Amino acid sequence: MLTPEQRAAAESVARNFTPRPSDPEAQGDYAPQPWETDVIASPAQIARAQALLSQLGYQPGPADGMMGARTRSAIRDFRRSEGLTVSDRVDSTLLSRLEQAPPVRPGRCRSTCP
Repeated sequence: MLTPEQRAAAESVARNFTPRPSDPEAQGDYAPQPWETDVIASPAQIARAQALLSQLGYQPGPADGMMGARTRSAIRDFRRSEGLTVSDRVDSTLLSRLEQAPPVRPGRCRSTCP
């Protein structure tokens, strides 16, 4: 049990608490590197991302190397679930995270199922 003075001190600390801003790099969200800036992903990289997204239970559509609406949505869903900056960009960070992600159980999906 706290004394009235201890309680007042604790409430004062709680009222004045300000959390530190999160460190994006600690979360695996790195600023674009000079060699990645304004680089458009190749169809092979897009197809690789689509294949990995499918294996992980997302619904990107066929692994055809084309950036359609379903592919963009699946990429955004995956980035959101990984705590990355939400975008539909295929880059080295996305491909690395996709390759490291644990597979989903058969018959399940992570984004909206058809």
